[in-house]
Amino acid sequence: MKNFSDVISLFQDLPSVIGVLLIDGDGLVLAGSLGDKTQQERYSPILHTLLNDVFRHLATLGETTNQICFVQDSQMIIAQPVYDVILIVYTKKKELDLLQSRFSQAVSVLQRIAAPDFSNT
Repeated sequence: MKNFSDVISLFQDLPSVIGVLLIDGDGLVLAGSLGDKTQQERYSPILHTLLNDVFRHLATLGETTNQICFVQDSQMIIAQPVYDVILIVYTKKKELDLLQSRFSQAVSVLQRIAAPDFSNT
């Protein structure tokens, strides 16, 4: 069985990736490679609130999206919810085709890890 560290490790060999963060539906850090734990805990509630607002506003407009990208001068933040987990990747604007391929792999792994278990209902 895969775990959250397997998702983080998919991005470790990409020099353009600054860090990865996995947060749950409440904004708590599940795993990450973005600085130290204190730094991750500072970012996670802010990102959680921001992403939830964006997804909620899109839903109000009748729109859906599976991935959001915030573009800064030389960096990007790419976020994608997978069930009750949000995958967030901080990256430089380089090797984006390879990054997207890894992102797809990470989402596949997360889908297997975070899939709701309805066997007890």
